[in-house]
Amino acid sequence: DVSTRILTDLTVKKTIFKNKATLSLALSDLLNEQDFRVASKYINQDNSRYFNQDNRYIKLGFSYRFGNTTLKSNERTKTSDEIDRLEKN
Repeated sequence: DVSTRILTDLTVKKTIFKNKATLSLALSDLLNEQDFRVASKYINQDNSRYFNQDNRYIKLGFSYRFGNTTLKSNERTKTSDEIDRLEKN
């Protein structure tokens, strides 16, 4: 028998520097509800364990996009001859 666990995380992101960078803040186990109990019964044994886990943390992230962010992808268009050749195989 395992008791109920509730996990609540929160992450906030903000783009800055004209969309060239992203700043993020993440909070883990916001409500501090990750403690749980495990109980088992087997023949004449009653076992119970309580897990008091401290998994709360704060994570701050920063990412920056170097170079030209307005470049278009280099897609190659197929000619009709190429499409015909591929369809024959």
